[in-house]
Amino acid sequence: RTSGDMNPYAQYVEREHYEYKTKLLARTYLSYKIMDGLTAKSSLGMTIENRKRTRYNGTLHHASASRASYQLQNRVRNRLISDNTINYSKVVNNHDFNVLVGATFQKRQVENSVIDGTGYANDLLKNLQGATTVSEFLETNVEKNKIGYFARVNYAFDNKYLVNASFRRDASSVFGVDSKWGNFPAISLGWNAHNEKFLVDRDDVVSRLKFRVSYGLTGNENFSVGDDIINAYPYLALLNTSNAVTGGGITPGVSALNIANTLLQWEASREFNPGIDFGFIDNRVTGSIDYYIRTSDQLLLENPVSYVTGFDAGIVNLGEVENSGFEFELRTRNVASSKFKWSTTLIASTNKNELLSFGESDGALLEDGFGRNSQWINSIGNPISSFYGFVVDQQLATEYYDSPYIPINGVSEDVIVKDLNGDGLITNDDKTILGDPYADLIWSLTNQFEFRNFDFSFMIQGSQGAEVKNIGDQYFGTHWQGSTTDVEAVVDAGIISDASFLQKRIWTDDVVQSAGYFSLRNINIGYNFSKDQLSRFGLGGIRVYASAQNLIYKTSDEYNGFNPEYIDTNNSPRAYGSQRAGTPLFRTVTAGVNVNF
Repeated sequence: RTSGDMNPYAQYVEREHYEYKTKLLARTYLSYKIMDGLTAKSSLGMTIENRKRTRYNGTLHHASASRASYQLQNRVRNRLISDNTINYSKVVNNHDFNVLVGATFQKRQVENSVIDGTGYANDLLKNLQGATTVSEFLETNVEKNKIGYFARVNYAFDNKYLVNASFRRDASSVFGVDSKWGNFPAISLGWNAHNEKFLVDRDDVVSRLKFRVSYGLTGNENFSVGDDIINAYPYLALLNTSNAVTGGGITPGVSALNIANTLLQWEASREFNPGIDFGFIDNRVTGSIDYYIRTSDQLLLENPVSYVTGFDAGIVNLGEVENSGFEFELRTRNVASSKFKWSTTLIASTNKNELLSFGESDGALLEDGFGRNSQWINSIGNPISSFYGFVVDQQLATEYYDSPYIPINGVSEDVIVKDLNGDGLITNDDKTILGDPYADLIWSLTNQFEFRNFDFSFMIQGSQGAEVKNIGDQYFGTHWQGSTTDVEAVVDAGIISDASFLQKRIWTDDVVQSAGYFSLRNINIGYNFSKDQLSRFGLGGIRVYASAQNLIYKTSDEYNGFNPEYIDTNNSPRAYGSQRAGTPLFRTVTAGVNVNF
């Protein structure tokens, strides 16, 4: 993170952040064949994870030693999944049937404790014993349960005509008594045209040609408001410990933690997906083309509410968002000789995001989580998270800065913005949509080569069309050093006609920047020793390799941060796409040896 009062180098070297994690995965199953074609199976999976995290920020990590702090976190997460199915398969002449019914049960438990220490005079004791004040205690115990019943039928005739139909009915403890259950049907149809008589003898030209289409619903129960307790029990009126001053003394008590929503229900996504799978020239050229249109309804979102409720937001089912686009995959075996092989894979996808309905919240404005008051708008007909603000008209001359000292690359805090409605004043009516964080195109190109015992591969990747709101510019340009309080001087100079034409740069399109990039995402080279070379040593195989990630990473000229892909954790689905310059991407080089005995 960049900051005007913090040395970036000190932020790294004067901090000691450690994480200790133990994770145990276990899975077992029991299968019983009842009769020919009929099988019952029960499986049990378990995950146990223990994590200890310490965060010590030393007395020199910030300009003020009073910022030194220590945090100790302990978390235990357990997850138990039980799947139970009965499967029946039958083939009658050219008819192939498969029927599956089952039930699934899930239990998730999370225990979390956090304690903070402050008031460090030095760095001798980097734990709670060195703190003069223990400033915060937090302990939570959360349990989520889920139960589901499902059925699926597959039918194929002569390996040409395919039908798949399924139905799920799930219940989640996240929702109230009257809305725990959700129903999610799906159906798909397929046609293996390459098995038809008019193509079956042309497999050297058309090796595979499958047409398919599917439609179905999927459910979502997950959301986050930054509080694990509210995330698990949003339908309950929760209480939190709180103190009050009565009779000149402090009296312990409780206060409301949330606004209960007993009507909260599953978020459902409807998806229509036609596609084609193809293969030509003995499958030397293969791939697929898909079109998708995914509509998410009853979104689980935090929605602003009146402050008279005692809260600023509550969890609701609100709105309908559509994502649509194409997905394309092409694989080619360019050379396939005994000594040299070369294959290529191209993957590309497009996407368009649009808010279809939002009830009475259409046009709602949300502000960033950095305290900068930059805005997003949720407006029907536009992407759900659209950047919103003023458009820069021209820069302010340095002679109007308050400070006579202008840092290198420093810019003004205020800029002159455009009067979009032409009324001679700058008001909220002059704000407009400045962009959105959704990429128009994401693509990757991978090439793999094999020559004798050598192998080599690389992947290049790119993204175009997305934008990011880079709050980091406020630090890079030290906006505060370029503040202007004598606005009337700018008016008197005839530069602007009204003081309202000067607005904060952070509220304008100047910080909305292209998030496009081009990268050499990874590159690998290796050598496999032949079995003849290794047999005398009793070894099954040895591979020497080297790999690298992000050796080349190019961003747009207008982007001023470290990583356009990075999105800060305080973003939400309705106000998405901001960062404070982003966490830098690492260039990693690895070398190693794999030995098989």
